[in-house]
Amino acid sequence: MFFKLAFRNLLSRKIKIIVIGSVVAFGSLIAVIGGSFVESMSDGMRKSITNSVSGDIQLYSADSKERLSVTGGPGGNFPDIETINNYKQIKEVILANVPEVKAVVAQGVSMGFMNPGNILDIKLAELRKLKGNWREEQALKDHVRSIIVNIQKTYVNNVTEIGSISEEDLEKDKKNIKKALSKEFWASFDSNRNEHLEFLENRIAPLIYDESTVFFLYMGVVPGQYVKNFPLVEVVKGEPIPRGKRGFLFNEAEYENQAKHKIARRLDTIKQDIEKKHRAIKGDKELEDRIKANVDQVSEIYNQLNPLQVKELLPKLKAFLGSSSDDINELCKEFLVMDDSNFMGRYKFFYDEIAPKIILYKIKVGDVFPLQTITKNGYAKSINLKLYGIFKYKNFEDSPLMGHYNVMDLMSFRDLYGFMSAERLEETQKLEKEMEKIAGDLDMKEEDIEKIFEEGKQTIVKSKGNASISDRIQKKDRVNVLDLTYTDEQMEDGICLNIAVILKDPSKMNKVIKKIEKLNEEHKLNIKVLNWLDASGTLGQFTFAMKVILYIFIAVIFIVAVFIIMNSMLMATMERTKEIGTMRAMGAQRNYVLKLILAETSMLSSIFGMLGIFIGLVIVIFFHYFGIPAGTSQVFLFLFSGPRLYLSVEFAYVLAVLALIVFVSLVASYYPARKAASVSPITAMHKGE
Repeated sequence: MFFKLAFRNLLSRKIKIIVIGSVVAFGSLIAVIGGSFVESMSDGMRKSITNSVSGDIQLYSADSKERLSVTGGPGGNFPDIETINNYKQIKEVILANVPEVKAVVAQGVSMGFMNPGNILDIKLAELRKLKGNWREEQALKDHVRSIIVNIQKTYVNNVTEIGSISEEDLEKDKKNIKKALSKEFWASFDSNRNEHLEFLENRIAPLIYDESTVFFLYMGVVPGQYVKNFPLVEVVKGEPIPRGKRGFLFNEAEYENQAKHKIARRLDTIKQDIEKKHRAIKGDKELEDRIKANVDQVSEIYNQLNPLQVKELLPKLKAFLGSSSDDINELCKEFLVMDDSNFMGRYKFFYDEIAPKIILYKIKVGDVFPLQTITKNGYAKSINLKLYGIFKYKNFEDSPLMGHYNVMDLMSFRDLYGFMSAERLEETQKLEKEMEKIAGDLDMKEEDIEKIFEEGKQTIVKSKGNASISDRIQKKDRVNVLDLTYTDEQMEDGICLNIAVILKDPSKMNKVIKKIEKLNEEHKLNIKVLNWLDASGTLGQFTFAMKVILYIFIAVIFIVAVFIIMNSMLMATMERTKEIGTMRAMGAQRNYVLKLILAETSMLSSIFGMLGIFIGLVIVIFFHYFGIPAGTSQVFLFLFSGPRLYLSVEFAYVLAVLALIVFVSLVASYYPARKAASVSPITAMHKGE
């Protein structure tokens, strides 16, 4: 009867109730949609990081002076952390005592570089290998001469722009170029082959300014474990590093940006901006600068064309441009002058006719290349690695917020990092003794031996007509490490820099962290434990800041709605003073009146709160299936962990929203209801007149 009366009172004031109820419904609608959006996006950011690089929890050495950051700190710098020397023990202890853990993966991040050489380096290397085929060798010599001719044409202008060479060195370079183009030089080439090749490699090739050195980040892992436990990793070309093998995987974004021909890459980015961002070349300084850079570096195309390729391309290029010129250099330069009207046609022609004739990538899948780094001890180290494939992080591979990590096996990572296990140290010491013995036979100097070990690559040194050192070592059954196969246990038996812990249920992260910290104390593991957010460095701070900003934004909107609700409830209650006085005059007690008003408020807020929640849930369900598009923004691709954000909401959160709306409404109406109920019936009726 009590609630019937409350409901009847609500129906008697339909217009006012609808107005107040609409505000209540709007507040609950905002709370449901806003909370769902923030939590879904927060979960998207978490997946972007944990499923690609960090895992749910990160472990690192307690001896480290700086805190771990798997994605780098400000300026892209990585913290100086100590090595973990007891990885196997840590893994065994955690897997045996923490059932919530799915996998424990050893990691280590560092930076390396490679220099595959410029086009002249590449052609000279081909010429050095090519023997016995006179026709091919002659064509290669003609190509080398044409490259040197182009160097002669552009060298003075290049060094003038750079302005970092003395007049004396400039004259020496000019004389060397003149010598390399002389008839005498090429007439005596075959009789002094090695001497002439060394002259071209050391004196002429360095005169090409093509910025061929490629710098990149790499992560050392047990390859099979990494691909298996980080679901956003997808090999798109080639194959994963075979289990137990040494090798390298390039990140697709890094591969395209670093290893691809610079002119081709600029054309790709211009095309993407035109098609996806609807930009126009004319008036866009950034796009115009890319076009100009291509024109300025036109030699990167014609230097790679051998005479036979020039002969094939020349008539096609003349016909395409409608030109009568027979100068391939000028035609290429004219071709690269692009605008909005001709870009797409020239882009297609480039990939149809020019790209197949040039070196489109500095390194290709299947190639073995030298990777260099500066070790922790400060000296240079180089090893040869095979590029098995190209991978990407699904859905956000081009995001500037995601570190473009490349991947190598953990054995190679340790070699480059400068760490040697006891077995490796023993092997190296034996090899050094063998080298010393061989060097004694060949009268080698101590610095020559050191050079062999520091360079980390095969070095051939001959003396007094004896066999080379490399030949002598080969007789000792030395094997290529790329041919070796390691078990997972062997790869794990050594140092790493940090450890990723992947959970079966990420929601139990805090519980697992406490367990690992307890195990750390009991077993003296000497580690520090970080959740994925804290371990993500600058990127983690960005993720946390985005979540806080969004919650503040939603909170401001909700608080405004709450104030409107409170004000509406207050006004509605105060307007009922006469009605309350009448009820009091008819014998209603103060508590009865107060309870009746609060019952009306709870019914009003519950009904319209549920209505707002229902509408909010309908919207959330719609976007749960169809998603919110990220558009072309790489930032949103990272935040959404894909091209679309699929909303979801917890049932407990919905109940919390409803309870909050009802609570706010009751608080808003309690004070005026109590005040009105305390007024005497006569006074109340008098105020209502």
